[in-house]
Amino acid sequence: MKNHLDGIVVEGERVGIFLLVMSEEVLLESLVQPYESEKRHGCTVYLTRSMSFFVDERTKKVNQICMFKGFKGKFLTQYGIGSDLLEVDPSPEN
Repeated sequence: MKNHLDGIVVEGERVGIFLLVMSEEVLLESLVQPYESEKRHGCTVYLTRSMSFFVDERTKKVNQICMFKGFKGKFLTQYGIGSDLLEVDPSPEN
């Protein structure tokens, strides 16, 4: 399988091969070992070295994806995935 950290980030849709609203079953089939899991406030969080996936306990679907230091993907338009992110001005004056 292609390295799962080489993906493109599309806001509100996916990080590489990982889609928002993908089923927990498909997520677990796609994750590369090692990963850990923990229960948090109505969800299960699957943690890898550079990413975490929040799976809603009720729907069993991914509802949040986070990236950390070491993530090697490419962002198409922003620096994360979500609806409330601020636009970042790439000009050197900032």
